[in-house]
Amino acid sequence: SAPAAAVSGDAGGAAGMLLVAVASAALLALLWIRLVPWALTAPDRTGGGRTQTGLGWFGRFGASPTGAVAARSVTYWIRDPRYRATLVLIPVLPLVLLIPLVIVDVDAHVLALVPLPVMALFLGWSVHNDTAHDHTAVWLHVVSGIRGVADRIGRLVPVLAIGVPLVAIGAPLSALGFGDPSVLPSVVGVSGGVLLAGVGLSSLFSARFPYPASRPGDSPFHAPQSVSAGGSTVPTLTFLATVVLALPSVWLGWMGLVHGGAYPTWSLVVGLGIGVVTLVAGVVGGGRVFERRGPELLAFAQRH
Repeated sequence: SAPAAAVSGDAGGAAGMLLVAVASAALLALLWIRLVPWALTAPDRTGGGRTQTGLGWFGRFGASPTGAVAARSVTYWIRDPRYRATLVLIPVLPLVLLIPLVIVDVDAHVLALVPLPVMALFLGWSVHNDTAHDHTAVWLHVVSGIRGVADRIGRLVPVLAIGVPLVAIGAPLSALGFGDPSVLPSVVGVSGGVLLAGVGLSSLFSARFPYPASRPGDSPFHAPQSVSAGGSTVPTLTFLATVVLALPSVWLGWMGLVHGGAYPTWSLVVGLGIGVVTLVAGVVGGGRVFERRGPELLAFAQRH
């Protein structure tokens, strides 16, 4: 590892290993910076300097309940400072996490595998209170009688539009930083699985356990006062549940690093399998909760 190499006098080796970890995280941060504008704004551009007309995202997603929710969600992610803050923080978090890992002597090549799953974890978790972010605008969904599943799917479009390409492009970069392509299935399994599991759990929790959030247009760091414990317990439970669901894939991936063999393939299968099942269950379950608790959600939005 970098600290061990430095202690032994191999300054060049220490610098090289540290550079591998930092470069891997920096590449993913650069990918994020390029990917987010492409995913959220590129389809909405027009050429030749012509003035854009029409319904914008609402026209592009089609005249369906899911399309309408998706169009509004994408618009929020582009314009709302609460969502933009999330997009800024997610690529920074892995860099912060790398510092203590370097200090405790984790091998730099292993560190190259850390940033992508961390980014995927926080991206999926970031929408665990998405319903509350609507504030009183949620009444449109309630009074229109939109199906809960359509609401849940539409809200996931911007997250998956960013997350899926992030994993698809970032996984090979992580394997390249590690120096062994055999870890690629494990990286995809862990990162893709934690993204899908996080999104699935968020779909359920945001409908069942909303807690007060900053209002549309407010600073993302302005948290309203709440007499309930939901503002602390719900995000913690959602985060921990997502991590627990990712543990089987992480363990299989680690066994692949140590023993090789078929462990990376199993990490891929188990990670994506758990992720897909959680996503479907979260969307269906969250949709039913949304339909059943529609009036309560509207009353909650009006109170907060």
